[in-house]
This record gives sequence, C-alpha cells and structure tokens, in this order.
Amino acid sequence: MLCSFKGSDLVESSPELSANFRAKFGTSEGGLLNGKGQTPLHVAETGGRHAGFLRQRLGRTSAELLSEAKTLRQRAVEHQDKITNRIGYSKVSDDPIIQARADGGRTRHLQKEIENFTQQAEICEELVQRKATGGP
Repeated sequence: MLCSFKGSDLVESSPELSANFRAKFGTSEGGLLNGKGQTPLHVAETGGRHAGFLRQRLGRTSAELLSEAKTLRQRAVEHQDKITNRIGYSKVSDDPIIQARADGGRTRHLQKEIENFTQQAEICEELVQRKATGGP
C-alpha cells in the first residue's frame, strides 16, 4: 500500500497517484531501488541502505509506522518546495559560475534527502503491510 495525503490525512493512493508521486520524488515503479527488483525494505533487511533505520522500527506498532511514514512524506514535500521556491539558496559569490555550482549542490542535497525520506516511508508502509498479513 502506497499512501498519499489528502489535507493532513494519510490515505491509500491510486496507482496513478503512486506513479505521479514516484515520478516527482525520484523512486522507480514499485518502490524499487535498483534494477534487481529490490524494495527499500529488502535492501535494508539484507544489511544495505537504511538497515539501521529498519532496526529502530521493528518493534513499533502499525499506527506508529503509518504516522512516521506520513511525517516522512510530508518532509519530502517540504524539501521539494524548497527546491521549487529556492528556499535556503543563499548568495555565495558574485561570480555566476561559482553561484551556479553552490546552487547545484543545494539542489542535489535536497533531492537526496527527498529520496531518503521517500525510501524510509516505503519501508514503514511495507512493514505495516506485513503486520496486517500476520508477518513480523
């Protein structure tokens, strides 16, 4: 279940909305991290990226996990807003080349944060799915 927001409420999304969210926030179809068909949860379970994040969340309830997923997705939206509205892009230099390099670095940082938040939200949501089907 991939979730989105309606107002401040977390709601299950349609496949079209999920695809739009993934396209906007940098994850591939089905929440895959790579071409090997691995979800962020699978990668974390095998000791890869976000393994520590996963360990810290294993004992949490479904409600806590959904709340955290909602917060993480909100943070991704806030970071996208910072890119769109150029929030936090301070003047570094009068030289346009140096300024462009600094702005590019800020954008790359925010995009990476969006990717992290989105993957972590997917981990929380997939854990909730497992709990609902009787998994750990």
